[in-house]
Amino acid sequence: MVAALSPQSLPEWIAAKNAAFADPEFQRLYLACDKALDWDPDDPRLTDLAAAMAAWDARQPAPAKAQPGTLTLMYSHVAGSSRRGSG
Repeated sequence: MVAALSPQSLPEWIAAKNAAFADPEFQRLYLACDKALDWDPDDPRLTDLAAAMAAWDARQPAPAKAQPGTLTLMYSHVAGSSRRGSG
């Protein structure tokens, strides 16, 4: 999707994703998000998980400039294809 919508951002996006997956904190958050798909939407752990994700994200370098709407479309695609979002 990034290649189609914002090809100029692709090299930086790939580098950022590779760096994130090498980060133990990101790995922990990634796995926690997967587990959270089975949590009730009112589960208080979601607030803590969202805060941890926001804190991690705030420490990351600014992303490459993407075409308007690219990130929104990507995130909505991910949310729509999740177990919770799909059904």
